[in-house]
Amino acid sequence: MAPAVAVIAIIAMGGIAFAVYSNSTKKDAAAKDNAAPAVVDPFANVPKEEGPKGLSPGGKRTSLVERSPAGLLDDPTWLELSERANVAIALHNEAQEALKAGPEQDAVYRSKGIDAKDQLNKVLEDMFVWYADLVEQYGENDRRVRQISAEREKWFTVVGKYRGIHRD
Repeated sequence: MAPAVAVIAIIAMGGIAFAVYSNSTKKDAAAKDNAAPAVVDPFANVPKEEGPKGLSPGGKRTSLVERSPAGLLDDPTWLELSERANVAIALHNEAQEALKAGPEQDAVYRSKGIDAKDQLNKVLEDMFVWYADLVEQYGENDRRVRQISAEREKWFTVVGKYRGIHRD
């Protein structure tokens, strides 16, 4: 039994010696880390540059230009589209009045709202190519194109009010 106890004692003494050695090397490594942390700047050799400049210096709005013909708002295509959109907007107004009237008018609200949405979607679809050509020819900063664009945005807003409502 004595040889077994001697082997166990030797193994235990070896484990204690290894723990002491390992602990002392950790202290040395920690002392080196705390002494001088090395910071490497990966962009040290890259020259400084200015960022991109906006088209409108100083944050000012770009000014409107007059590239389109003076009679653009009297164009037959625009007049026809506007007239159809106005009919749809009237339906939208009636739908909103029905909504304000209360739950007993829900069927009227749904019916008129869906009709307004469908009609405006058709108008927006029909004017897509025409409007894209205007923007391409005269630019988005043209005064009359901007007026047409603002009207289109109103129509998109109305369509958005009814996006969750569908025919049964």
